Parts: sequence; C-alpha cells; structure tokens
Amino acid sequence: MRIHRLSIAGFGPFLDTQEVDFDAFAAEGLFLIAGKTGAGKSSILDAICFALYDGAPRYDGTPGRLRSDHCGPGDPTLVELEFSTGGERYRVRRSPGYERPKSRGAGTTMQKPTAELAILRPDGWEVLFAQPREVGKELAEIVKLRREQFLQVILLAQNRFGEFLRAQSSERLELLRTLFGTARFEHYERDIFERMREAEGELSSRKSAAEALAVRVGEVLPAQSSADDSGEGSADNLGDASVQGSALGPGQPADSFTLPPMPAVPDADWFARAREVSAAEVARTESALGVADARQQEAREALREREALADRQRRLTAARAEFAALGERSAEIDGDRVTLEAADRAAQVEPLVQRLEAARDARAAIEDTHTALIRAAEAAKPVDTTAEDTDTAQTESADLSLVADPATPEDALTAIAERRTRHLGRLEAEAKAGRELPTLNARVATRTKEEEAAASALIRAQERGAALPADLARARETRNETAARAARLDSLLGETQSLSARAEALSALIALGPRLSSAREVAAQAETSQQAAAAHQRAVLRRRLAGFAGELAAELESGEPCAVCGSTTHPHPAEVSADAVGEEDVTAAEARVAEAARALAAATSTLGELAQNRSALSARAFGSADVPEDLEAARHALVADLAEATRIRSEAEQAARDLPARETEIEALEAEQNRADAVIAEGRDALAAAASARVSAHQAAEDLSRRLALAHVGYPDLPAAIEAVTRARDLARDRARIMGDRVRLQAAVETAREERDLALAANGFAREEDWAAARRADREQIRARVSAHDTALAAVSGRIESPDLVDLPAEPVDPGEAREAEHRAGLDRDTAASAHHDQRSRHRDLDTLLTSLADAQADIAEELTTFERLRALATVLRGGENNARRMRLESFVLAAELEEIVRAANLRLAEMSGGRFHLEHDDTVQHGRGQSGLGLNIFDGFTGVARATQSLSGGESFLASLALALGLAEVVTQRAGDITLDTLFIDEGFGSLDAETLDTAMATLDGLRAGGRTVGVISHVPAMQERIPARLTVHASGAGPSRIEYAEG
Repeated sequence: MRIHRLSIAGFGPFLDTQEVDFDAFAAEGLFLIAGKTGAGKSSILDAICFALYDGAPRYDGTPGRLRSDHCGPGDPTLVELEFSTGGERYRVRRSPGYERPKSRGAGTTMQKPTAELAILRPDGWEVLFAQPREVGKELAEIVKLRREQFLQVILLAQNRFGEFLRAQSSERLELLRTLFGTARFEHYERDIFERMREAEGELSSRKSAAEALAVRVGEVLPAQSSADDSGEGSADNLGDASVQGSALGPGQPADSFTLPPMPAVPDADWFARAREVSAAEVARTESALGVADARQQEAREALREREALADRQRRLTAARAEFAALGERSAEIDGDRVTLEAADRAAQVEPLVQRLEAARDARAAIEDTHTALIRAAEAAKPVDTTAEDTDTAQTESADLSLVADPATPEDALTAIAERRTRHLGRLEAEAKAGRELPTLNARVATRTKEEEAAASALIRAQERGAALPADLARARETRNETAARAARLDSLLGETQSLSARAEALSALIALGPRLSSAREVAAQAETSQQAAAAHQRAVLRRRLAGFAGELAAELESGEPCAVCGSTTHPHPAEVSADAVGEEDVTAAEARVAEAARALAAATSTLGELAQNRSALSARAFGSADVPEDLEAARHALVADLAEATRIRSEAEQAARDLPARETEIEALEAEQNRADAVIAEGRDALAAAASARVSAHQAAEDLSRRLALAHVGYPDLPAAIEAVTRARDLARDRARIMGDRVRLQAAVETAREERDLALAANGFAREEDWAAARRADREQIRARVSAHDTALAAVSGRIESPDLVDLPAEPVDPGEAREAEHRAGLDRDTAASAHHDQRSRHRDLDTLLTSLADAQADIAEELTTFERLRALATVLRGGENNARRMRLESFVLAAELEEIVRAANLRLAEMSGGRFHLEHDDTVQHGRGQSGLGLNIFDGFTGVARATQSLSGGESFLASLALALGLAEVVTQRAGDITLDTLFIDEGFGSLDAETLDTAMATLDGLRAGGRTVGVISHVPAMQERIPARLTVHASGAGPSRIEYAEG
C-alpha cells in the first residue's frame, strides 16, 4: 500500500487547503516532517487515519474536535487522500460531522458527515460509493487492515511503539488481540466454560428431579404387610376369605409379592418387582369391589320391594279418605247445579237489555245537547243594535233568533250556517293580512337603523382617509430603523461567536496554570533524579571495572596460568578494593537509571503537552502565543465585551424577526389608502339606498293599517268580529245536524224495546225483575266447582278399584330397616371403589414414575459424561490443572505470533545494537494470577544474561522498541494477506538518543527504504533535520492557522 497525496482543509490546525505530494519524496525514500511543538505535524497522520477509518486515536470520543477551531461558519472541513494497493489507485474524500450556525434564525444545526470513494480509470475518476457507511465497508475490503493494525504497521504514532516493549503481559495481550483478531479464542474458551456451567447446572437439576421422582415413587408404592395382617378395606373385612387368595393367583404364595426397600440407584429388577407388587394390589382391590357391588345390589332390591308395598298402602288409605270427603259435599253441589241453569238462561237475554239501555241513554244525551244549543243561540243575540253598520247587526240578530227558535226547520238552519261561513272567510283574509303589519313596522325600524349606520360609516371613512398619509409616513420610518438594526446581524453573530470561543479558551488557560506549574516542578525533580541516577551508575561501573583485577587475582592459584596474561607465576597479584561492587550492584544501578529515565520522559512529555496546550489556548484567546500577566482582568474585560455584544446581537435578532411585520404593515396601509376614495363613494351610495328603503317600508305599513280598521266596523277589533261570526255559524250548523239525529234515535229506542220483550218471554221470564234476580256474576265459578267435584269423584273411585291396591295387608309396612341395610352396603361399596380407584391411579402413577426415574438415571449418566468432558476441556483452556505452562488458549495462540514477532525484530535489533542485544520470548509460568506465555526479556551479549526490558536505557529502549515495532509490522502485514507496505510513518521518539545511537537509528531508517519504500519521520530534533534534507515543514503562525511547506532533497 502506497500513499500518494493528501489534501487538508479546515482540519486540526489547518484552515486553508494544504496539499502534500508524497510521491515527490519517492526518489529520496526518506523524508522528515518538521515543525515546532504544536504546529500540527501529527495532525498530518491524523488526517490520513481519518480519511481511511473515519477517526483518529487522539480524537476518539470527540469527533467534532477534528474540525479546525479557525473555521468560520462557511468554511469547509475536508480531507482527501489518494493511495494505491492491489494495482489500483483510489481516492477517498471525507468530512466529519460538526455543529454549524443555522442559515436562517438563531442557534446551530448539525452538519452531517460525508464520504466518497473513487477509483482511477483510464478516462478519470469513477465514484464507487458516496455514503459514509458504504465507503467504510469498502475501504475495509481494500485496505485489509483494521485501524489498530494500520497504526501499528504504517503509522507508528507518537509514544505508541515503545508501549509494546514495556507492557505487562496482560497489556500486551490486549494489543496483540486487537492486531491479530484472536478474541474469538477467548470467546471459545468462555463458551466452553459457560457450557460446562450449564452442564453442571443441568446435571444438578436432573439429580434433583430424580430425587424428587424417587420420593414420589416411595409415596405411591403399596404398603408392605404380612399375609395374615388385616386392615380397613381388606377382603376379610368384607366377609369373603376367598378374595385374598384370588388376588394372589392359584398356587402363588403371599410372600412372593413383598418388595425390598428401594436402593439409592434402583436397577431394572427392582423396577420390575415394584410393578408386580403394585399390579397384585390392583387385582386384590378389584376383587373386593366386585363383592361390595353384589351386596349393595341385593340390599337395594330389598329396599325397593319394601318401599313399593308401603307406598301402595299409603295410596289406598288416601283414596278412601278422599271419596268420603266428596260424598259429604254432594247436596251442596246439587244446589249449585239449579242456580247455574237459571243463570245460563238470564245470560241469553242480557245483550238485548243492554242494547235498550244504550238507545235510551243516546236519546237523552241528544235532547240535552239540543236544549243547550237553543240557550246558547238566545244568549248570543246582541243586546244593542244601534251601532254603525245597522244592516249587518240586524242580519246577525235575525239569524241568531232563528237558531234559538225550536220550530226553525233544518233547511233554514243550514242556509244560516252557509251565510255565516262566507262572512267568516272575508274576516280571516283580513286577519291574515293584518299579521304582516308587525313585520312591516319592524322593517321600517330596520331601514331606519341601516340609514343611520350608513351615515356613521361614511363619516368614519372620510376621517380615516384624512389620517392615512400620516400613519403611512410613521410606518415607513419605523421600517427603515428596524432594517438598519437587522442588517448588522451577520457581523454581530460572528463577533459573539469569536468572543465566546476566546472566553472559553481563556477559562481553560486560567485552569491550566496550576497544572503547568506542578508539571514544571515534577519535570525538574525528575531531571535531578535522572542525573543523580546516571552519576551513580557511572560511579558503580568505574568501581566495577576497578575491582575486576582484584577479583581475577583472588581466583589465581599457584602453578595455574593467569586468565589474562597466561603466566603460571603471580609475583604481584592485585588486591581486592574495599569499595568493589558486584554485578548485582551494576544491575541495580542500571535499573535505577532506567526508572529515572522513564520518569523524566513521562514528566517531560506531560510538560510539553501542557505547554503546547497553553500556547494553543493563548493563540485562541489573544491571537498570540504570548500570555498576558493578569489573566483575571483580561477575562473580566472579555466577559463584559461578550455580554455587550450578546445584547446588541439580541436586539438585531429581534429586529430581523420584526422586519417582515413592518413590511406587512406598510403594504396594508398603502392598500388601505388606495381603497379610501372607493370606500367613501360606496358609503354615499349606501346612505341614499337606505333612505329610499326606509320611505317605502313606512308607506306600506300605513296603507295596511287603514284597511284593517275598515274590516271590523261594528266590533271592538278584528279578532272579536271573527269570534262572533264563528259562534253564530257553529250554532246554526250544530242545530241542523241534531234535528236529524233526534228522529233517528227515537226509532232506535222503540226497536230495542220490542226485541227485549221477545227474549224475556222466550227464556221463561215474565218480567224484567225476574230476569234480574236470576243473573249471577259468579256463574263461571259455580260451573267450575260442579265440574271439579264430578271429575274428582270419578278419579278416586277408579283408584280404589285399581288392581295393585287389591289384597294389601292390613298392617302398615315400615321400610326403615331395609333402608339402613342399603345405606351400609353403599358405604362399603364406596369404600371398596375408592380403594380400587386409588390403587389403580397409584399403579398408573407408579408405572409412569418408574419409567421417568429410569429415563432420568440414564440422562444423568449421559449428562455426567458430558459434564466431565467439558470440565476437563475448560480446565485446560483456562490454564488450570494438566496445563503445565498455565497458558490459556488465546495466550497460546498469541505466544506463537509473539515468537514470530521476536524473530523478525531480532534481525534488525542485532544490526542496530552491533550484536549486543536480542529479544527473548518468555513463556515461563507467572506467579500468582499473572498471564503466562506473553513475556519479553532482553538478552545482553556483553553480560550473557537475559534481563527485563524495563532495564534498558533510553537509547537502548528506543532501538529495541523500533526493532520490535518493525517486526510487529512485518508479521501483521503477513497475517493481513502479505500486503506490500510502500509507505511508512514514524512519529517522534528520537529526542532521547545520543549521537552514536542516532546514527544507528538513521542507518535502520535508510534500510527501510529498500524496495522502493517511502519513510516519513516526524521529529523536531535539530540533528534529524540536518541528516534528512527532504522534508515537510509545518509552520504555525502566532495567532492563526498552520500551513505546510515542503522541499525536496
């Protein structure tokens, strides 16, 4: 994989588009990325990682921080990377999600992340995917490296490649697991352990179930007793000694059905024996039930016979008593028969009598009505006939006199009614017209109000037309002022955002002060400790070298050659110095130096990061890396500026919101002014129309009033006239009708009297009084009594003569003793049936339980085998017993990978250290709960002893870490499918090297260029800049964004 080109805009410290052409360094093969601390050197690598993996390690969890703080609302954030792999060239463009100001209104909105992947074709770039999810998925297939692998083999990031050398086994396990994707082995180990736990739980559950089944088997087994024992419900209790023998079977001894106690794990023979004993008990209870059934049937039959005889005796006695009672009532019933015959004859005459009475009542009622009508007509005649319109009054008086005269014929009365009906029609027509008068009066009032309203509206329209020009001028002035305030909104928004960002940076800068002071003190103390440890180490080494001669002299023996000069004579052997030190003292001094170096590196790194943060915060807060002395005063001033800018911006925002309303108000006033003259003209027309309508309505009301006054002359008013004429018409019409009804009703009375007299004679009644005496209101009740008596007498006579009541014994029969015997037999039968039912149920339950228990024992055996197999496998996989090295499965797999990494690393480390050092894989068993199989030691060829990697000095540690990182990169590359790594980046780490070690490191970097590889080194060490002429330089301005310049060697 080769990286060709990188384009950055609005990313990290970069605002404007920065182009990096890595192909320009292909000829040199080695180039330097230089710049001051905090300028943005590592941001170049962050951009590469972001383009490929949508994130960078330094910004995990805060993707919004990828966007440059220098970006304005309209500035883009974009990273574009071109790379080639597998013979194809690709281009990926990516922009992170971030909050931006809304295009309209206040507040912010989320800018969604974007991504695009394209491939270079002969005719140009072809876009493959344009959605972030699809781009990420396709890049994973193309690059074939996960992000952690990419950072380990292509981007050797700052402080990362030394972590692997110094890590504990558990930490090294996490890194190797991420790189080689071996978490599946841990999942497999955990799965096996969980399956073992599940099998253990299942085994325990099945054992508990089997124990519960055994308890239930014991509950349903038949009770064991000797052959001559007796108990409730036994065959002896039922009185048949043969039953017990029949239950056992012919020739079968009783003790053959005894069952031994159930063992802890019953076998098939015990199961068969239990079933035989239970079946024998079922047969015994079945025989006992048969005997009880027969005895109950005999007792029941005897009871039925006794109860039937007693019932026949009771029925005969009751029939005789009923017959005697009926005989005593015979005389009374005969009298009822005579009364009933006379009442039936009277009933034949009753309808005709009722018809005569109804005719008489109707005739009397019509006579009363006729008299009342004559009196009403007499009363209706007017007392005074001298009023105006004398002809009308005299005509009405004459008509009423004829109606009041009993001798007036029917045809005259009919003529009077017709004459009054015509007069009434004329009066009702005038009354209908009179009902319109209130409507006409209301219309006059309405038209008057409409005229007044039209006059008022005209006045208001004229006044509003005169006031409109002044209102329009004021509205335009207000609109202009609002527009002027709103026009400043964009500039005020940028100003408040800038002040907010500066205030935030200043607060962070103030909070950073105590941490920076503490870091300086820690760094100074660490430097003092490191210098003291180095001086101590040099002193120990001098004492060690000085003591070598004494140690060799102490080992000399007379006549033996000297290990140094070979002489067998030793005239002046050196003496052992009093302050001589041993190898363990040297090792302890080296360990002290290494520890002090690590502490110094950590303190220096922390101090550098804090200083870099301080410069960045100062640039954001003040536009310069220089920090003012009084930060609190600066903060107060900045807060006051921000509050004032926020107030002015709020006023501008309100003005922007109010501006559409001001424009609408002006448009409305202009439209109203255009309509003013038309409204005034329409008002004048409306006033004239309203006045005309009022005059017309008033004239119509006056005309109708005069006509109504003429219609009721001679009466107080029109309703009184209608009432008088209606009364006269009704009296004449009713008298004419009644004249005919009187004649018809008199004829009906005569006819009804003749029919009644004939019916009385035909039914044997001489007078109407005799008929009235024979009538009975309770005639049907008398008939029912007579019929019921006759029916009952016939029925009781038939029962007495029934064959089943003949020849009965004279003494009463009592069935109580037979009933008691039947009850006892039923109880015995129920007891036997219950015992048999219970035993059959227990036998079925026992058979089911025995089958279940046998199956459960087989399942337990099978589950136990599974559990033991899983337990042994889980123990081995988790590094327990039978695992001599206490290595878990995943550690075993990673240990093999670590051996390959160490083998590859030692090829470079031997060259870099002149053959002195090489790494060793340590798979010895760790003490306590430590992880085995992933240890690392360093073998020192000078001493011939392997020691901990933490004992290496700073320069030695860098060389070992670099070799190990390169070896790790090679192995990861091989595992990822033998990817060709044509581009490599190394970030920092050279500052702790002396000149000689730096030469060695440079030689190693030169070796990495073999095969056309391009290596980029990030460093701010001056010596590196002198040795690598081809370089990129990142320049950071005092208060603004960074820029990139590059020069070819």
